[in-house]
Amino acid sequence: MSVEDLLTDALRTVAGGVQAPPPPAPSHLVQRARRERSRRRRRTLAGAGLVAATVVAAVALGVHAGHPDAAPGPTHPTGTPSGLPTGDAPLVPYVVFERLYVNDEPVPGTWWDVQTVQGHTVATRGVPPIGKPVLFDNQDQPRPTHLLDHAIGTARLSVDGTKLAWIETTGSSAHVVVRDLPTGETLGRLTVDPNRVFIEDGTQDHILWLGDDGTVVYGGSSSVRTWRPGSPATPSDVGLQQVKGYPVDYSEISFSPDGNWAAWRSDRRGRTTDRKDFYDGVTFESPRNPDTRFTIALPAGTNVHSVTWESGTDVLLRYQEQPGAAALRFMRCSVEDKHCELAPTQADP
Repeated sequence: MSVEDLLTDALRTVAGGVQAPPPPAPSHLVQRARRERSRRRRRTLAGAGLVAATVVAAVALGVHAGHPDAAPGPTHPTGTPSGLPTGDAPLVPYVVFERLYVNDEPVPGTWWDVQTVQGHTVATRGVPPIGKPVLFDNQDQPRPTHLLDHAIGTARLSVDGTKLAWIETTGSSAHVVVRDLPTGETLGRLTVDPNRVFIEDGTQDHILWLGDDGTVVYGGSSSVRTWRPGSPATPSDVGLQQVKGYPVDYSEISFSPDGNWAAWRSDRRGRTTDRKDFYDGVTFESPRNPDTRFTIALPAGTNVHSVTWESGTDVLLRYQEQPGAAALRFMRCSVEDKHCELAPTQADP
C-alpha cells in the first residue's frame, strides 16, 4: 500500500472517532475570523514534504482538540517579543498608561485596574489607591452599569465569572457585598470597619480575591480576613490556597470560557516561581487531566504579568519585554497551534 493510501486510511479512522462540537456563538465566529486573518500572515509553503508533515500534525492536533487526552509538545520561540508576528488588537478591555480601552477605543477618565472573566469586565476608575469600580456588561459591546455606584476601591470577579464582590459605602458605614450575577441576587453583606476603608495611605482594605462559592478574601497591609456569606469573617494568615491539582493558587489560574482549558504564567519550562521578574512562559492544561499540560516558552526576557482568556482558544498576556521595563505590552497565544503574536494597542502600535 502506498504512503498516500496509508495516510488516507489514517485520516478516515481519525475522522470517524471525532465528534463534531456544537456550533459556536456568533461572537466566537467574529473572534475566530479575526484570529484567522492574523494567522494567514505567518503561514508559508515550503514544498510537498512540508505539506505532508503539516497534514500529519493537523491530524494529531485535531484529535487533541476533540479529545484532549494527550498533551501537545512544548514550543520554544527564540529571539525577542518584537520579532513575533503582529496580529489584531486585544479583544478584551485593557488598561495602558492609566487609560481604559474597550473594543480598542479609549474610555474617558483615569483607570488603573481591569479584570475580565467569562465575558464580564470590572475596572477601577480614579487615582490610586482610592478608586471607584465600574462593572461592564455585554461581552460583544461592553457598556458600564450602575451596579457599583456606591462602591469604593477595587471589585473582583470570581474564577468562573458568576460572582462579584466589592466594598460599598453608605454614609459613614461600609460593607463587603457579594452578588450572584446570573440571578442578580445579593448573597451577603458584611459590616466592616469604615476607618479601614476610607484611609488613603495605601493600606486600606480592599477585595483581594473571590471564590466561585462566594468566599471573599479582603483586607490591607495590616490584616487579611476570609468571609463566606452566611458565616462570620475569620482572620486569614495563610494566604490563598493552591488550586487542587494545579501548582498555583486561585489568583494565578485562569479558565477558558468553555471550561476546557486552564492557563497560568510560569517559567519557560512550566515551573512556577516566587520571583516577580521570571515569568517567561504560559502553561496550559485541560482541567482534571494533567497529561494534557504543556508550556509555551516565550522569548527570553519576557516577563508576564497577567493571563486573560479572549476566547475558548486564545489567551492575552500582559507582559514586559524585559524585567524592569516601564511599558507593559500585550501578546496573544493560542492553545490550538501553540503560536504567539503581538497584540498592538493604540498606545503601543
